[in-house]
Amino acid sequence: MAVAAGSDFSAVVTEDGCLWELGDNLCDIIDTMVPACVGVAENGLDGECLTMVAAGGYHTMCVTSEGMLFGWGRNEAGQLGQKFVDKYRAPGKSEKNTFGGAGAVMVACGNVHTVVLTVSQCVWTCGDGSDGQLGHGSSENLCVFTQVPASLFAFAKIVMVACGDKHSVVLDAGATIWAWGENWHGQLGMNDERNRWFPTYVHQSNLRSLEHAPDEVVLKVFGGHVPVLVAAGGANTAVVTEEGSMWVVGCGANGRLGLHKKHTNNILLFRRVGTDKTFGGSHVLMAACGQTHTLAVTKKGEVWSFGRGREGVLGHHDGKDRMIPTRIHPKHFEHVDIVSVACGARHSAAVTAEGTLFMWGGAKGLVPAGMHAQLRPALVSPSLFQGVRIGRCYKIPQAHMLAFAMGMHARLGAGGDDDKPSGSALAMCGPTAKRACVVAYLCDELARAVIRASIVLPPAETRAFPGLVRLLGGGFMCEANV
Repeated sequence: MAVAAGSDFSAVVTEDGCLWELGDNLCDIIDTMVPACVGVAENGLDGECLTMVAAGGYHTMCVTSEGMLFGWGRNEAGQLGQKFVDKYRAPGKSEKNTFGGAGAVMVACGNVHTVVLTVSQCVWTCGDGSDGQLGHGSSENLCVFTQVPASLFAFAKIVMVACGDKHSVVLDAGATIWAWGENWHGQLGMNDERNRWFPTYVHQSNLRSLEHAPDEVVLKVFGGHVPVLVAAGGANTAVVTEEGSMWVVGCGANGRLGLHKKHTNNILLFRRVGTDKTFGGSHVLMAACGQTHTLAVTKKGEVWSFGRGREGVLGHHDGKDRMIPTRIHPKHFEHVDIVSVACGARHSAAVTAEGTLFMWGGAKGLVPAGMHAQLRPALVSPSLFQGVRIGRCYKIPQAHMLAFAMGMHARLGAGGDDDKPSGSALAMCGPTAKRACVVAYLCDELARAVIRASIVLPPAETRAFPGLVRLLGGGFMCEANV
């Protein structure tokens, strides 16, 4: 993710591939009251360029652009996958053959376990296995990464992974959800409260027979909508579909499922959050689940929150619970679009389209650490990150987009005739325009080229995983499908 939130700390990846940690120093790496750059040689990361970061209860994992994995923090159950079990460990790098020779592309952290997705679209796990969250059929802890056999996923290619406290959820290329681990609150979406020790695909209660292949039932689970992103929290799970709807299951206490003002019971089957009008009529692009609250980002660049509101974790300038999705007023983000969010146990974070960071909630997770709780989003000064933007996926400034377009099309900026050819319209101001601003009509192919060239993407391997790109802040790329 562009930003990740743990129990009382956060970590962000900047556009130059460096990692910064902030908040309460529970990972025992750097003792500081302001963001500290971890991605330097003396701190164990060898100056490597990072793509994404994930945070567990008290451990941090990150993936480099070369597919290597780093981890540090608490390691009492082997959740760092470094062959040794210690209370704490400094940054350690995975060996080249850790994942069967394939590079890591995504990592997700539960409270005390870790799940890795490789470029070969396989799943590897380590750490606490007490409730089956490792997917290997036992409750044993594993201090080395071990592959979850592909046969358990019916040899489907996995494209996204997520971790709750003690459960794991993945999405395959056929849009099927697989889940395993703790299910005491129904967070696996299996219509019961029994733990699963192996990956099990999510289906409706009347489709229990294995004669139903996963791709035959997935559309029935989500009302004909296609899942593209999964998120998991303390005891709940959320799914975002390609059509922009959001579905939830699991613990409903404090309204963390966002279903109804009086709905706080456990939900055992995935249920849609509201209707097409629930999020201001906008499509949901990505979601994040915390210990007791949930955040969603819409195509309008707005953030909606629901669940337990103590310490201001919902961002509404109070400590009240919200039972249904409630928009955080854009003025709290200085009216800049949000592209990515993260939920910790008691704090929240958001990254803007301009690459700035906002944080709110419990004091220990904020900057500077140890101060009072922040009841609404507050800007973390860009100077604390040396002026470098947050995130590895962002839009090129409009001026650059215009320059690119003018370099490809001789008529741009030269004024226009009244008879305009058919095609896509881009409003632009040209240096030689006869009027102050003209509308240049491009052929559809060229318009798409301009949009594609106006997006900076993370490394090539990452682009094959749409849900991951959304977590990195690339949800706006949905707009490029014209």
